[in-house]
Amino acid sequence: MRNRSHLGAALALAVAFGAAGASRLVGQGFGTGDQELNLGAAEFVPAEQNTAFEWDDIHGYLYNPGATTGTLWYAPFHLPDGSVITQICVYAYDANPGRVVNVNYVVSRIAYGGQGPGDVLPSAFNTDFDIGYGTTCGDPLEYAFHETADIDGDGLPDHLVHRIRVVIGGNDGGSNLGLGGVGITWHRQVSPAPGSASFNDVPTGHPFFQFIEALAASGITAGCGGGNYCPDAPLTRGQMAVFLSKALGLYWPY
Repeated sequence: MRNRSHLGAALALAVAFGAAGASRLVGQGFGTGDQELNLGAAEFVPAEQNTAFEWDDIHGYLYNPGATTGTLWYAPFHLPDGSVITQICVYAYDANPGRVVNVNYVVSRIAYGGQGPGDVLPSAFNTDFDIGYGTTCGDPLEYAFHETADIDGDGLPDHLVHRIRVVIGGNDGGSNLGLGGVGITWHRQVSPAPGSASFNDVPTGHPFFQFIEALAASGITAGCGGGNYCPDAPLTRGQMAVFLSKALGLYWPY
């Protein structure tokens, strides 16, 4: 687990993921580059209705001063289906060497048809800097985000919900543990190639097979007719407009 700590909240936000990490992130949009989803502390809700807490109205950090036990908080989140989560980090205030802020990424099955609920826990980690404001990250991940997937291996699709679970340690006796938010690093990926070809002229061994199949499966192209894709044919500006409009979901506003 990687850990970087410092004394100022503003500095924490500026260097939380390091200069190298910041330079490789791209804006929230299309493409396969790394992107960042940030969940602020205000997006977390307590697991128990009567949970006592306080907000730092300057920095927006969440605290549970005086709690005798740890308090549990959840924040749901969504990503494009098939996205790959590669890192989860937490912004926190930890000035207590004996207590931690614990973070879990939880994927849960919504039970149906007589099934019981189930959880998959891809990642868990704690703060350990103990000097105040800081950030820490869990181990690198390669976890594909899906709304529906067979997570129990029974051959049936499971409907899934994704959330970050945070436990702010209790029995602290003061405002020495707090949650600022959680950052999720992720990127899109091209779907894996199918086992059989959709077009006569793009067999499974074709160098562009995976990408052409992804376009067809997304409804962006149906090929050039006669069961062919015509991968070496030139593309007109009109055909390009169809490709891009379908891929980006462009439309006229009402």
